[in-house]
Amino acid sequence: MGVVMRFLGGGPGAPDVVYCSYGDSRLVFRGPPRRLEGVYAAALGGSATFGKGVARPWPQLLEGRISLPVVNFGAVGAGPDAFLRDGTVLAACAGAAVTVVQIPGVQGVANPYYRIHPRRNDRFVGATPLLRALYPEVDFCEFSFVRHLLGALHRRDPARFATLAVALQTAWADRMEGLLARLSGPVTLLWLGSRPPPALAQPAPGPGPYLVSRSMLSALAPHATCLVEVTVPPQRGDTPGLHGHAAHEAAAAALEEALRDRFLAPARTRRAAG
Repeated sequence: MGVVMRFLGGGPGAPDVVYCSYGDSRLVFRGPPRRLEGVYAAALGGSATFGKGVARPWPQLLEGRISLPVVNFGAVGAGPDAFLRDGTVLAACAGAAVTVVQIPGVQGVANPYYRIHPRRNDRFVGATPLLRALYPEVDFCEFSFVRHLLGALHRRDPARFATLAVALQTAWADRMEGLLARLSGPVTLLWLGSRPPPALAQPAPGPGPYLVSRSMLSALAPHATCLVEVTVPPQRGDTPGLHGHAAHEAAAAALEEALRDRFLAPARTRRAAG
C-alpha cells in the first residue's frame, strides 16, 4: 500500500522508546516500525495503546503471543478524531487481518463545548460560546488539557457538568461509529479499565475510559466483531493515572484468546492460498 516508515528517534526521559511514523501520517507512534505487508494485526488507540509509562505495551506483548506482527498505531493523546483525519492509518488498518480498537474516554472528541487539538486530542484549545455561557464565572485560560478542565468543571458544579457530559457522550458515540465504519476489516474492541464498564458513567479519577458506560459500549456492538473486556485494579508501583504492566499483560492474554482462532488462523489460510 506504499506506506513509508521512518525513525524519529527517542524522546527526552525515555531512551528505551523508539518513535516512528508511517507514510504521510503526522501522528507519532511507538516503534520499532513494522512492515505493512503479509499477515499482520493493527492496534489503534491513544496513550494506553502507545504504552505511556510502561516498557512493553499490550500490542508488543500480543505480538509475542500470536507470533505475528502487531502494528502499534497508538499515539499519545489521540482520540477518534485524530484517526478519522489520518488516511494512512485507516488504509493500513484496512489491510490488517484484524484491528483492535482500544476504547477511549469521551474527553478527547470534538464537541459543541470546547475545541481540541486535531492530533493531540487531549489538548484543550479553547472554550466555545456554549461552554462560556454554561460556566460564565470560569477563566478558561488556565487549562491546557481536557481532563484537567473537566475535573475542575465537575467540582465546581456537578449539575451543570451533567449537561456537558451528555454532549460529550453523544459526540463520542458519533465519532466512534464513524471510525468503526471507516475500518473495513474485522474489528475487535478492547475495554481496558480499572473497573468494569459501569451501568451509568460517572466522573472518576484514574485510567478511564472516562464517562463511558455499558450502554454506550452496547450501542457500538453492531459495528464490531467482538468486545474484549479487561479489568485490572491499579497495582503498587503503577504511575498514577496510567495502566501499569499488569494491565497490559492481562490485555494481551485476553486478546490472544479472542483473536487466534477467530481472525488470525483464517487470515493465514487465505494469504497462503492466494
